[in-house]
Amino acid sequence: MMLVMLSFALIIFTPGKQVPENYTGWDAIPAIVMPACVPMVFMGLLLDALMSRVWMVDTEGLERRRFKTIMIIDLLMAMILAIAWLPYFQAIAGA
Repeated sequence: MMLVMLSFALIIFTPGKQVPENYTGWDAIPAIVMPACVPMVFMGLLLDALMSRVWMVDTEGLERRRFKTIMIIDLLMAMILAIAWLPYFQAIAGA
């Protein structure tokens, strides 16, 4: 749940294509901290989806449905996170 909430927060506060010029004080959070967290959260979502699939193999019924739902939510959040941050990382790569 915390991983999904963190990825949701990163999606909401995506800085867009503007690469910030100021890296001191509170401006460092959207300029340095958030872009550094995006790859870690993205990989965490993919790992959680993989582990949900692994646990889903050994279960049946409602428990299997629960793991499938978790896997789908993780994959959707990873996809949305990648799409939301793609322009920012493209702007950095082009700079």
